[in-house]
Amino acid sequence: MILSDKAFFTWLLSASLSMLLLWVVYSCFFRTWTFFALNRWILIAGTCACLALPLISSDVVGPLFTSEDYSQSLVFNLYPFPDDAPPETGVNAVAVNSQQPFEWIRLTVALVYWAGVAFMLVRSLKTFAQLRGIKNEAELITRDISNVWAQSRLPTFSFGRDIFLHVHTLSLSAEQLATVRRHEEAHVLQKHSVDNIFFEIVTIIFWFNPFAGKLSRYLRDVHEFLADQWALAGRREVTDYQQLLVSLASGASTNRLAQPFSNSQFFRRIVMLNKPRTNYMERFKLLLLVPTVAAAMFLTACVDEDQNAHTDQQAVSTPPASAPVISKITWVGNHAHSDSELNKLLGIKTGDLYDHRVFEDAMNRGTRAESVTNLYMNNGYLFFRTEISEKHVGNTVELTVNVQEGERAWVNNVTLTVKNGAKLQLDQLRPLLDVKKGQLFNRALLVTSQEKLAKSGLVRSDSVEIHPIPLAMGTPVGKRLIDFEFVVQKP
Repeated sequence: MILSDKAFFTWLLSASLSMLLLWVVYSCFFRTWTFFALNRWILIAGTCACLALPLISSDVVGPLFTSEDYSQSLVFNLYPFPDDAPPETGVNAVAVNSQQPFEWIRLTVALVYWAGVAFMLVRSLKTFAQLRGIKNEAELITRDISNVWAQSRLPTFSFGRDIFLHVHTLSLSAEQLATVRRHEEAHVLQKHSVDNIFFEIVTIIFWFNPFAGKLSRYLRDVHEFLADQWALAGRREVTDYQQLLVSLASGASTNRLAQPFSNSQFFRRIVMLNKPRTNYMERFKLLLLVPTVAAAMFLTACVDEDQNAHTDQQAVSTPPASAPVISKITWVGNHAHSDSELNKLLGIKTGDLYDHRVFEDAMNRGTRAESVTNLYMNNGYLFFRTEISEKHVGNTVELTVNVQEGERAWVNNVTLTVKNGAKLQLDQLRPLLDVKKGQLFNRALLVTSQEKLAKSGLVRSDSVEIHPIPLAMGTPVGKRLIDFEFVVQKP
């Protein structure tokens, strides 16, 4: 499976909008709950759903796993061209990337995004390095449910199976110290560090999305509420615990991944300690998550462009109601195929409304759909062309389709070129090409060759270009020959 750049950024945007929706719903309906364990899983499962929903949406699955028609998205758009094209220049002009005018914008956005990811990744690695440095300098006190260390660099905190007590915490009374340890042991036993690492990865990927950070902070608050609940162990009197929180509160910076015993947000913890338990019937609010998921899927569908507009089976547009009526369709110059065969493929008949653009679309459609153009181009007629003449009579129009079939073309040499001189195992790529020397020209084989290269994982999926190069007329073999160059780029 190959993840295209466009699909990746579509996923980023879709998931970001879903996170915004999750943040709104959680803030409005669940944040004040005292069902702390349930809140924890709403945030974790909700965030996972935000990441997964764009992947299972039918509008996004296609481009993510490259099921779309590569001939529409890659650098290839081979239409009939004049048979008098200069051989020395080839016809590289037909290798057109419809997205080319916007390539520099996409590249700039991609560079900014990955620079942000790199910055956040470096920051996270520094955070892990700080934890490792503290552990190396700390003095081990006990090994039990958790490893308890004494250190002087940061306020008391825990990470993984380790609890790091600040040296000043050791001067507390035995009861207070036991309370602090119970609080930190709750973080260890409930594996809150795993949640923090997960959200650290999410915030690295979605560094541009403030709601990823907000959800992470909400989860850290829930961790503290759960640990406070554990530390109190059902005691009704919380005054002493509140005083302990205040006395150990510090404005000093803490480690991003650590769980400090008390920090600048201790006031909200005190509020939650004194808050009456949420009514059990409030759990029916969980039903709100159903329309939330539906809304997230709707947002995902809105973000992704209409894929049907880019498929070979795309529907032909409808002419305006004021368009003239087709009174007659005449084919001139067609020798290889009959009028009835061409009319059937055209799909437009007398009595239909006429629009020149719609008629042209019906002639071409896509690279896989049955069409007049494909009928010829999949049978050697690379130089096939048509011209449409219109004769208007009142509110009707007579159409004459002048067909220039041209000579049939045969494949000469097929070459593979790597951009920028990079090294690739071309021997692994050549078997993927359905186009072979000596074949009658067939555009469908070019498309399947292009798709196989793009899906191989050996080249960049959006880099495959096809350059047809017609040779001079009058070759010794008496056939019209054409070379094909497949240009790829290293991933």
